[in-house]
Amino acid sequence: MQVLDDIGLKSRPPRRFDVLFNIALCSVVLGVVLGALMSWFNAWLDPGYFQQTMGWSLEEVQPASLIQGGLGGLAYGFAFAGFFVIICGWATQFNCTFSFAFRQLLKISLFVILGWAAGGLAISTFPQQGDTAFSSMASTLSGLPGGSGHSPWPSGSIPGQKAGFLLGAVLCPFIVWRAWRRRNEGMKE
Repeated sequence: MQVLDDIGLKSRPPRRFDVLFNIALCSVVLGVVLGALMSWFNAWLDPGYFQQTMGWSLEEVQPASLIQGGLGGLAYGFAFAGFFVIICGWATQFNCTFSFAFRQLLKISLFVILGWAAGGLAISTFPQQGDTAFSSMASTLSGLPGGSGHSPWPSGSIPGQKAGFLLGAVLCPFIVWRAWRRRNEGMKE
């Protein structure tokens, strides 16, 4: 009996599928929260943008933007949750801790936040009047004619958010694998 106990101690640690399930739930919740907050901020900054593009009345803009952003975030959260769980499982051989996976999820979420902010700031800093290529792009992205009197932030932040999501998803395998490798190298020393 002692021999069997010793064999059990020298085997690999148990796989942590519960951690991956919980991190998938966190990914979905984080997607909903980020989507709702970013959409709410865009609607707070420029309710007229949503009145024109979505056809909402002024009273509907704030609550509808929360719902619309939350549902969009839910879709992105579900899509990313499956991808992230596969990447975390692969990179860590299903042995990651919740805190490790959550830290990686937060790192990747920063790409979404930074993309949203960079897109909004970039399009807001360029003039919206005239025949510039950037002004034409802003009009195309927003669906509003140039110089419509609306803040350009939403027409830049929305594609910026999507670009940040895609960049985070592309870099996700490298981020998780590298962090896991560093963690394991630190444990060996």
